[in-house]
Amino acid sequence: MAELITWKAEFAAMAALLNIVGVGMISAFTASASVDMKRPGSRFSYVTSNQITWIASLPSITAIFGNLLSGYLSLKIGRNAGMYSVSVPTYIIEIATLKIRGFLGSCYHITYATGVLIAMLLGITVRWSWLAIVGAFFSTSATFFIFFIPESPAWLIANDRHTEVVQSFQFLKGDYVDSVSEANMVREHFTERPQKSVSLQEFKKPQLYKPIVLSIGLVFFQQFSGINALMAYTVEIFEHAESSVDPSIAAAVVAGVQVIATAFGGALMDKCGRTKLFTISGIFVSFGLLTLGIYGILAKNCFWEQTLTAGFR
Repeated sequence: MAELITWKAEFAAMAALLNIVGVGMISAFTASASVDMKRPGSRFSYVTSNQITWIASLPSITAIFGNLLSGYLSLKIGRNAGMYSVSVPTYIIEIATLKIRGFLGSCYHITYATGVLIAMLLGITVRWSWLAIVGAFFSTSATFFIFFIPESPAWLIANDRHTEVVQSFQFLKGDYVDSVSEANMVREHFTERPQKSVSLQEFKKPQLYKPIVLSIGLVFFQQFSGINALMAYTVEIFEHAESSVDPSIAAAVVAGVQVIATAFGGALMDKCGRTKLFTISGIFVSFGLLTLGIYGILAKNCFWEQTLTAGFR
């Protein structure tokens, strides 16, 4: 595909990514909102820690069913059927060129981290109800913009909707390329592939099961590292550390570092390769979680708690 150089193509990518900002705000909502819910005068002033735990768990619980459903809808109805966490990366990659595919793929995580940062920053000053409204604004706006962007050309070709393929290329590429020729070229690429269903026997082949095992393994260990739980309780963690810095501000700093690190990794992805970045990030994440875990264990002792928190004051 030709380079993504038209403003309409950029608009399509940004419209798809806009909803991910809302997803990031949902992940960080509990961290900021729980503090406000406990304040005098809040409608949730008598909320308990157990209830806050349920509030923090609901996004992850609903994501299990939502991701399964959106994956099916994305395959059967189209990427625009639900521009959520499953469909967005696929849509971005399918409208991107090979040269910038790595960076655009990382934009998913950059916008997610940006959503977390927005939630943390707003949590410093606004009430939890307004924080929820801002998060809903991003998701609602993304749903509105979806009606103005085309379906993925790859999905249209795979489903024999050839007329719409040309229209999609015209939107994404404008007058820079011959949309009909480009559509025919991509269509030929699809028709050259052997069309056959995958049987269970195929999963015994290394070229199939190895990528699947590696991909699932990476996602499994990422999720079970507890990153979502840490984001949901970032403010509370700093409260327990008894830092002289306001816990909400400290949490916002953490979110800001996350945005910078994600953008930095995205810029290096196509130059350094995925494996090196996986290794480096894995080392830093392991070290950070190990340090936090040791602090949690030693902080149970009053002497160690005073010693370890002295550096934060």
